[in-house]
Formats: sequence, C-alpha cells, structure tokens
Amino acid sequence: MRKDNLCSIPPADGQPGLELVWLEDCQPALDQGVACAERWLVRRNGPLWTAVILGREEQPGGHRQTAFDVGFLTRLQQRLMAIDH
Repeated sequence: MRKDNLCSIPPADGQPGLELVWLEDCQPALDQGVACAERWLVRRNGPLWTAVILGREEQPGGHRQTAFDVGFLTRLQQRLMAIDH
C-alpha cells in the first residue's frame, strides 16, 4: 500500500512556502537543499553550481536527490521573486 508523505518548504523573503507529497519521507533532503541555498545566498563563496552539485552528492540518491534539488531551487526562486517586488 502506498503511503504519502507530506513535506514542506517554509516561506522566505516574503514569498510563499510549498507543500509537496512524496512517496517517501524526503523532508530532511528538502531542508538540506534549502539550507545549502541559504548558505550560498549569504556567503556567495564559489560558483552556485558547485554548491548544488556538492550538496546533491551528499544525498543517498533517488527521491532524496530530487528533493534536495527542489529545496535548493525553490529557495533561490523565493529570493528571485522577492527582487521583482
């Protein structure tokens, strides 16, 4: 039987958060993606692509790598959308 797991990304920079349903518990990977993007936004040390690739490689694979990517990219999108307002 399939079990859905509700995971979320918090609002940031005045932009809404996001709720997602995954087939497994991917909340830790989402949180790590958000945190990795936040660190890059604050420090801006090194190329953005290295931050996402190195963080992604820390995930065990499959849905968790995808969840990391979603967390990372959603946090960047929140910042970019805030610039427009």
